[in-house]
Amino acid sequence: MVGFGTLMTTNTLLTLLFTFISMFSVNTKLALITLALTPISSYTFWTIGRRVNRRFEQLQAQFGDLSAKAQENFSGIRVVKAFSQEEPEITSFAKVNRDYLDKAVGLAKVNGLVWPAMQFILGGAVLAILYIGGQDAIEGRLTIGQLVQFIAYLQLISWPMIALGEVTNMIQQGWASLGRLEQIYEADPTVADPVDPVLAPIKGAVEFRSVAFAYGPAIVLRDISFAVPAGGSLAIVGPTGAGKSSLVNLIPRLFDAQQGEILIDGIDVKRYPLPALRRAVGYVPQETFLFSVPLRENAGVGGGGVAAGQGRRRLPGALRHDDRRAGRDPLWRPEAAHRHRSGGGEGPPHPHPRRRALGGGYLHRGRDPQAPARRDARADQHRRGAPHLHREGRRRDPRAR
Repeated sequence: MVGFGTLMTTNTLLTLLFTFISMFSVNTKLALITLALTPISSYTFWTIGRRVNRRFEQLQAQFGDLSAKAQENFSGIRVVKAFSQEEPEITSFAKVNRDYLDKAVGLAKVNGLVWPAMQFILGGAVLAILYIGGQDAIEGRLTIGQLVQFIAYLQLISWPMIALGEVTNMIQQGWASLGRLEQIYEADPTVADPVDPVLAPIKGAVEFRSVAFAYGPAIVLRDISFAVPAGGSLAIVGPTGAGKSSLVNLIPRLFDAQQGEILIDGIDVKRYPLPALRRAVGYVPQETFLFSVPLRENAGVGGGGVAAGQGRRRLPGALRHDDRRAGRDPLWRPEAAHRHRSGGGEGPPHPHPRRRALGGGYLHRGRDPQAPARRDARADQHRRGAPHLHREGRRRDPRAR
């Protein structure tokens, strides 16, 4: 866009400049009549450009909705199939797709106004020159050759004027995209680094003091207080939606509590730099995600060094076994991982996604995965069902037999 726009702008400006100089050298009155077209052309470009900008923003927003709808169906295809929602989802996607098509056609219609609008303006200019210049030629104030020469100059600037309109539309489209990006770049993070950070090493003692947290008007946590010493353990049990995940997410400051204090080693978590705080927390998510890389690199996310081949001996035994399997079976190649995530019937999902998550916590903390801040019941089942996953830890779960 930049290269083509720069080329067309330079060509247009230089052509217009030297053509108008030649016009004034032939006949000043006719040159002024032609020059009067400039404000009309400018107003036309401005009007069309505003519409292009507005419609392109709408098109980009609709494309985002279309992409989100597609991603939602790909990632949740198992749920869609389990509840026989294929036809409703197809209908819903078709509606979003139709809205995108309508907006794209609307943008194309506005873009298409540039050529006929400029042809109309230039045609009016030729008509005016023929009428006024023809009278001057009849009265002898202008030769036929000069009149033809002037009309040739008008034809010479016709394409640069149209190209200028196209460039204006391109600029408006780019400006609309830039505006959407600026909304992201200029957004202030709700969780920010402290102005005066504490750089003390984190040992791991966690304390909640009268903590309350809400998602908008929905209060999730009320007056939560507890203390866990460094090296200690705490089980948080409750039904779905009770706020267990929300409580744990407050420790690495994925969210900030509206009330109360969260302390680590007696220091408010808001005083720690975010990178240092989050590196100190071993995190096992409820929903695992596999990147399209070998399993050892997935397990090394957040652990540091494993992805580069350093410290492979630290990788738990179960994951080493899965990693060796990945080298034998083409279904486990990194480039096939995206098919496994979709669960759309093109290949089996990863058999032990929880192992990957637990292995990441293992490597990140350098000890048994029960140390990470978060784990759910299914992860615990995987942990008990794979005792060799923990043989290299400092402690071994006595239940894993």
